Amino acid sequence: MNPGIIASIAAIGVFCLTLGLSYPLLALILDGMGLSPGMIGLNAAMTPLGIIASSPFIPP
Repeated sequence: MNPGIIASIAAIGVFCLTLGLSYPLLALILDGMGLSPGMIGLNAAMTPLGIIASSPFIPP
């Protein structure tokens, strides 16, 4: 397999791993700061909402 493809797959894997670990950690940090569960949920919903809102502007 091409080394560039392997490097790309590894970089994407590390990125996904860090996102998967940081979102629950951020929720715990916000809970420790005393934010309401609704605000924590709203914070968690902003990333997918941003992806959905920006998707019409991405060229095909």
